[in-house]
Amino acid sequence: MIPFAKTLAEQSGISLVEDFLIRVENNPSQVFKNREKRLNSIQNAFSLNPKKINGNFLLVDDVLTTGATLSTCINLIHSHHPEVKISVMTMACAQ
Repeated sequence: MIPFAKTLAEQSGISLVEDFLIRVENNPSQVFKNREKRLNSIQNAFSLNPKKINGNFLLVDDVLTTGATLSTCINLIHSHHPEVKISVMTMACAQ
């Protein structure tokens, strides 16, 4: 995913922050799980780098299916940095 985000940052002139949101748990494939099961399985998969952030951020994900990953990440960020504005971009949307 980083190559897409890196190219997007370079082409748009936006700074890329690669080490703020850290995946700490690799989950098995979620392909056959519904939204509830995806949310439960990804609940503790991420942590935040303790550095202070502020401003507006674009959270980039490769595929949006149920939104469980993005929702989990946004909730985690807002629980520590409620003032941060987050926009989302995905490369693809699956149904």
